[in-house]
Amino acid sequence: MKNAKLLLLVLTLTAVPVCGGAGSAVAAQSRPSPSPTSPAAATPSGTWSGKLDGWIDAGATLTVRGDRVTGTFVLAETPYPLEGTWTAASRRLTFSFRRAAGTVTVQGTVKDGGFSGTYSLNGASGPVALHRAASTSNPPGNAVKPAPYVMTGVVRNSAGQPVPAVKVFADNTLYHNMNALGTTDAQGRYRIELPREVGTWRPGAYVSHEYGGETWTLRVYADEETAFDARTGAVRDFTWRLTGKTSEGLIGGTVWIHPQYGGVDYDTNDVELTLTPDGPLVDGSVGRAIT
Repeated sequence: MKNAKLLLLVLTLTAVPVCGGAGSAVAAQSRPSPSPTSPAAATPSGTWSGKLDGWIDAGATLTVRGDRVTGTFVLAETPYPLEGTWTAASRRLTFSFRRAAGTVTVQGTVKDGGFSGTYSLNGASGPVALHRAASTSNPPGNAVKPAPYVMTGVVRNSAGQPVPAVKVFADNTLYHNMNALGTTDAQGRYRIELPREVGTWRPGAYVSHEYGGETWTLRVYADEETAFDARTGAVRDFTWRLTGKTSEGLIGGTVWIHPQYGGVDYDTNDVELTLTPDGPLVDGSVGRAIT
């Protein structure tokens, strides 16, 4: 490639949440937690909920590969990407995530379907107690069916794990900016009561995450994006994806390459750009280099 000084301008498109309407989250059905000897309990992989300092709502969605842990920690309904380590022999779990106030480190032991440990932040510390949350999957022969004037479903990430604190909306296709809103619970479930208005409704959702010291609001797309009649209701599940195609086009941003002012001309066919992640991606998953 010819010697040329390049100025890279990265444009990131950030979605703005839709406002209006009213909705509510729905609690998940109670299911027994896996026993400590079951395959699901062999590692901390899965969804957890509990308390920090004994009173602050907290939860986590963890993925364990070998001794590496990635996922999301939810504190007071705000999700944060995390990474850490898992020691199977001692059943010791350690992970950290970044908040505006600094890096929070959580460490403790997994035993009998629960996690007991402590957190530390800027010299302060306190207790963390979590327990395994119920599964979001529906048992065979018991699929969720639509109910009149209700939109319901589950929001999961690309690994199939539930995503809490997602703002889900049903957008009326006839009236401008008429939306009914709901928020996913710790199991990724939501339920939105729809007003008895004319027109059909289209599903949508946004998730806000702190990442790299900033808060990002990203669009989450429904697995089925077609509009529906409120009189029949609908079940609309969502998958939080960072790549792929939707009815609106490709998911992602755009990188523009321009020569530095006064620099040497170059042929764009001679330019190769590689983006390499330096940690977990915004959804807590493990990234890969893109060339």
